[in-house]
Amino acid sequence: MTTQPVGTLFDNAVTPLPKGKLATLVTYLALEPVARSQRAMDKHDLQFERVNGQSFARYREIFWQIGAPWLWFSRLSMAPADVVAILDDPANWAFIVTRGGRDIGLCEIDCRNIQEAELAYLGLVPQACGQGFGKIMLDHAIDCVITHKIGRMIVHTCQLDDPRALGFYRANGFVPYQLALEVMDDPRAIGLYPADCAPQIPLLAD
Repeated sequence: MTTQPVGTLFDNAVTPLPKGKLATLVTYLALEPVARSQRAMDKHDLQFERVNGQSFARYREIFWQIGAPWLWFSRLSMAPADVVAILDDPANWAFIVTRGGRDIGLCEIDCRNIQEAELAYLGLVPQACGQGFGKIMLDHAIDCVITHKIGRMIVHTCQLDDPRALGFYRANGFVPYQLALEVMDDPRAIGLYPADCAPQIPLLAD
């Protein structure tokens, strides 16, 4: 899987993409200073189970379920040993979110940089969306960052994510500070997802 800057995009109004490639506008946002927000009292019986490398298969499965509608590819394209190493790092907090004994979400905070924490992943399986769980998960992530006494929290989202994501982060205090263009292999074209995933994004492959 390759990610690279767009070569001639700044010289031309339109730059065609080769088949099998996708491009997206990425928005980087920051929350600073990080502070506890007003919480909803009803936690909807959500449980946050911190996982490590021993839960790799389970982690990969929930990542796949959440990411399929939006073509999340990063963890799927990595070697399993590299993902396990990240999950085993004590400064990387990966939580599988459960409700009623079922895995419904993923909340992962990377605190390996002492200058800032990154909300690496925050997502729900499709059937759990739209019920207020995202706010509870974000509050949980903010608590983890406060525990590490890190004053800045960053996150990025793009046009391949749920279209509500950018507004959600901005409504919770995150401020955009950078835009970037990302070009990547279409995950369906290289077998990470079936061809019928994310039908809202045309698949053009040889």
